[in-house]
Amino acid sequence: MPVEIHARLLGDGVVFAGEDIECTIEFKNNSKSDKAEVAWATAQIHCTCSMTQARGPGTPEKRTTVQHTSQEYAYSPTRGERGTLQYQTPAQILFCDVVLNPNESRTFKYKGTIPFRAPPSYRGDAVAYTHKVAIGFQRVGEASELLRLPVRVLPLDATLLDACRRESAVVATENAKRRRESAVQLSDSGGSETPPIDPFLVREVSDGLLYSRETVIHAISSLARRKTPKTFKIGSANNNSVVRFHLAKPSFKIGEDIVGWFDFQGLSSPCYQVSVVLESIETFETPEKEDAPARESIKEYSKWSHFCRHLTSTTLTLPIPLKATPQFSTDIVQVEWRLSFEFVLECQNPVSEDPNTDIKENEQTDANLDDDDDVITCAPELIDVETLRWNLPISVLPTHPSNLPSQNLKTSYEF
Repeated sequence: MPVEIHARLLGDGVVFAGEDIECTIEFKNNSKSDKAEVAWATAQIHCTCSMTQARGPGTPEKRTTVQHTSQEYAYSPTRGERGTLQYQTPAQILFCDVVLNPNESRTFKYKGTIPFRAPPSYRGDAVAYTHKVAIGFQRVGEASELLRLPVRVLPLDATLLDACRRESAVVATENAKRRRESAVQLSDSGGSETPPIDPFLVREVSDGLLYSRETVIHAISSLARRKTPKTFKIGSANNNSVVRFHLAKPSFKIGEDIVGWFDFQGLSSPCYQVSVVLESIETFETPEKEDAPARESIKEYSKWSHFCRHLTSTTLTLPIPLKATPQFSTDIVQVEWRLSFEFVLECQNPVSEDPNTDIKENEQTDANLDDDDDVITCAPELIDVETLRWNLPISVLPTHPSNLPSQNLKTSYEF
């Protein structure tokens, strides 16, 4: 008779590197008359890295390749996975030799910690990182089975870690001051001091220094808050025209809108069109040749385009998708973000001094004019233009995990 297993992640299934993952696993005997015996069940977290042929043929792997066993009774959390194993947490035994009576169900809990220096969940053109909770179980006399739950891990890059250290240092100083003041007050009153519990404090774990979620969120808000707008003057060596671009802030959280505005006043040559593309740059190493330059792959997320021939200013709004991965860096890949600009400007030395003279004569003579004073204004057929391209690096940071699409999908399996 089949035994049904239900697994569900507690929370949204989206965490920062270094946080805990919890899930519930329920085993239910669907039989109405027979007992069911489950030999064992275990759970652990693992991450795999898969690389495409874009890295080049013959590229050596830097990690231990996932080993797949051919024995059906052996437990392997990475069975069927492709790529290289980045890490796996110690296996936690949920139970051994459990007998389920007819229609009986039992629920177990698993709690594991994502390593502090784990790579984020990412799927790029050349590299992909995947995090999963693997639940293994086996009935007596049958083959072992696996059930996997995907987990989305958000990165903590160097910029964000520096901000977390600053926030923790400020909070620790304020807490020490409050404790001293509290100790003085308690000593005067003859009481005993009880140290306060602060969620912003830093705690030590086996994988290194770990900051609380409150500290990380506060650091992200501090980096991504609106500051004094920055102004950029964009021009070329062959064209004295300068377009001014104002950016509200240089750092953004995924899910936010990038807001800026253009100033076309004072241009010596008109600007006909401006386009802006939000791009991520995936840079990966080529270890087969030490002196070979790193390869790049560019991915577009959103695009904004506007015709601005007779405008003095216009506003830019570009959304950052929630599915996007914030900036991060590992030993084999680095992901950065930028805004790619393209301006279409009129050449200052056009081929034709008056483009309107290229209008065909029959287009004027075919027009029936009742009054000789009437005037027909026709657009030029050809305009000499030049294209100006410019890239502006920006910072894309994580957001609060509750703002992201939930990964908490209940998974069921019968065995």
